[in-house]
Amino acid sequence: MAMIVEVLHPRTGAVLTRARMAAYPFVIGRALDAALLLDDPHVDARHAQIETDEFGGLVLTDLGSVNGLHAAVHGRATPERAARVAVTSGSEVVIGRTRLRFRDEQDAVPAAVPLHPAAPLGALRWHERPGARLAIVVAAVTWIGVATWLGSDSRSGASDAVSVALAAFVLGALWAGIWAAVSRVVVHQARFGAHLGITFLAVLVFSVVGGAETWAQFLYPAVTWWDGVAGTLMLSAFAVLLQAHLAQATAMTARGRWRTALTASAAMLVMLGVFALAEDDAFTDVPTFSGMIKAAPLSVVPTIPASEFVSLLSEMRDEVDSLAVTTRD
Repeated sequence: MAMIVEVLHPRTGAVLTRARMAAYPFVIGRALDAALLLDDPHVDARHAQIETDEFGGLVLTDLGSVNGLHAAVHGRATPERAARVAVTSGSEVVIGRTRLRFRDEQDAVPAAVPLHPAAPLGALRWHERPGARLAIVVAAVTWIGVATWLGSDSRSGASDAVSVALAAFVLGALWAGIWAAVSRVVVHQARFGAHLGITFLAVLVFSVVGGAETWAQFLYPAVTWWDGVAGTLMLSAFAVLLQAHLAQATAMTARGRWRTALTASAAMLVMLGVFALAEDDAFTDVPTFSGMIKAAPLSVVPTIPASEFVSLLSEMRDEVDSLAVTTRD
């Protein structure tokens, strides 16, 4: 039975090196003639050896070492010192401070991670172009700063805009850093630049959609479904950009990425619906507005003639008078 022995990182379990056991006995230790040479001061020169037993199986035998041989469960050494440990595919042992795992050479290995994953948002591969990523980041941060400045009525509007823009950049970089850490663990490539571009593209899309919604509500106040349109667009953009992150951070198939992204979007929609139902809708006679009054030309502001306004007031007065008469009767 041909076996492979892997030396693992003691904490993360990452494979540090591998050796094929071509002949037995297979000696493990610090001796220069050992079949598996370990650079661990807690391992003896000839610490243990692998040999075949009377049934043809493989066993790891302690050679009278100082620190002994310990079987490992879930990556942790058992406290009991073992004289012999059966060697099977997937079994682990700890000698000194070195963690070993045994594998059959016929065991399946994960699929290769592509050097250049499929472009998550089409064939332009913008996420691989530093210039495109920088342009997206600058555009998003600038948009946020300008929108904050235009919406401020304080004397410190410019400084507020800069502060908000910097805060948005820091939060976006932190979000991209989290995805980069996931990418480093899963596909062994951080791809921070790609995640940064994806993050700020999302910020730009959400900011533009939110700004367009406030303008639409201002210019067309009679239309009541602007919130629904903006929410649908934002959730759709969230699904697209989440699968873009997954394309960079994992080796998932396109179907798996989209399934995960759409599931997350649906969960977010349900959560927002629950929050909307739980919102306190107590009656108030104080009018509230969801958007700001815009500095727009009078030609585009929805208005009515003065005569029509007077007519509406007259109709409202007559309606109130009729209600008062009905209540008195």
